[in-house]
Amino acid sequence: MSIPEVFEAEGEEAFRVAEAQVLDSVHAHVRIVVSTGGGLVMRNQNWSKLQTGLVVYLKVDPEVIMKRIEGTDRP
Repeated sequence: MSIPEVFEAEGEEAFRVAEAQVLDSVHAHVRIVVSTGGGLVMRNQNWSKLQTGLVVYLKVDPEVIMKRIEGTDRP
């Protein structure tokens, strides 16, 4: 199921719960790269898990993001 399909069928909260569960399953591993979307860090418990490693923040202006997703089914 795609992210837009999960958002439509189950809502954002269900997606965020699943996202947190995936982070729980991988955060204890060492020498891995975990690529997330911007919503993951909005929950304090997720952010604290990410801070056990190196976090790289890629900043993009909202206008650029909107242009990138224009014409897609991204929520």
